[in-house]
Amino acid sequence: MKEIQSGSIYDLMTEFEQQLQKFKAHYFNIQHQFGAYRQLRKDMKSNEALVHVDFPENYVAKLSSAVSINHYGASQHQISLHTGVYYVGTNSLPYTFCSIDKKATFTCFANSWQKKVLN
Repeated sequence: MKEIQSGSIYDLMTEFEQQLQKFKAHYFNIQHQFGAYRQLRKDMKSNEALVHVDFPENYVAKLSSAVSINHYGASQHQISLHTGVYYVGTNSLPYTFCSIDKKATFTCFANSWQKKVLN
């Protein structure tokens, strides 16, 4: 359903300028981060690695034959898929990975992944 709003041209222009300032700051941050990322990859030495892990995707596991209390959300298991890419050394090809975490928290993932993969 559409919501009708009313206001003056001045209010519209003021809101537009405020939103535009937020967008410009966001755009600057993205450009700066991409530039820094590219520079890191370019300057990597042969004994260095760059690991980029994205935010997890969380899922709720469901059973098609579950009793109704499980079907409506009680005691459902959650899993998180953590995807990423890493580069090793100069001019490295990207290597992608995905890990699964039963606890569906980023902190658990970061701690366990670092222990298992980086050691």
